[in-house]
Amino acid sequence: MKTPVHDRKVADDATIAVLRVSGRILTARIGQVIYRQGDRSTTVYLIESGRVRFSIDAGAGHELTVGSAFPGSIFGELGSIHSGPRESTAVAVRPSRLIAIPSGAFRDLLEDHPTMRAFVLETLGNQLRSARRQLAASCWQTTVSRVAGQLITLTDAEDSDSTDRLRITQSELAEWVGSTREATARALAILRRSGWVATGRGWIIVLDREALAGLEAV
Repeated sequence: MKTPVHDRKVADDATIAVLRVSGRILTARIGQVIYRQGDRSTTVYLIESGRVRFSIDAGAGHELTVGSAFPGSIFGELGSIHSGPRESTAVAVRPSRLIAIPSGAFRDLLEDHPTMRAFVLETLGNQLRSARRQLAASCWQTTVSRVAGQLITLTDAEDSDSTDRLRITQSELAEWVGSTREATARALAILRRSGWVATGRGWIIVLDREALAGLEAV
């Protein structure tokens, strides 16, 4: 299994056990909205299996992908802590099994378990660092380098198979990197001609991670 590389800390077995006691099991199909931007924050979620993507309304009918959560990570915790509205929309992009913990119970856990507080603080710190990297990348990286970096991140986080095949469309990838579909398609064409990726309808395969990593630093 590959080690997930993303903006959320993965809970250890003890933390997951504590959350299970306070929550209930939910399942989500691909494309199911778990909550929408602006909704009242009433629940914190832990992913047991699957993947959830977060997006914000960018106006004019467009959405911008701003993060993701993978097995072992929590999401929805910030709104539950400060009792504010949801700042993003959460959608399952894999069949997902979640533990749903009511906000009040989650806040009680933070008070009673120092390890839970440390876990949440590290999660929030990781998200802040990720947001700063994303902002910096949007300012100075080319679309090609942003696509290369995002493909590496997504393949690192894949634990469903042993290959670097990603089940993702060009439109979805464009949302990840904050670019247009056309610009993302041109970037993929450059990577494909170089022999570093292969693409098909609804999938992308990373063929040369070293080459992509070199581009990410450009």
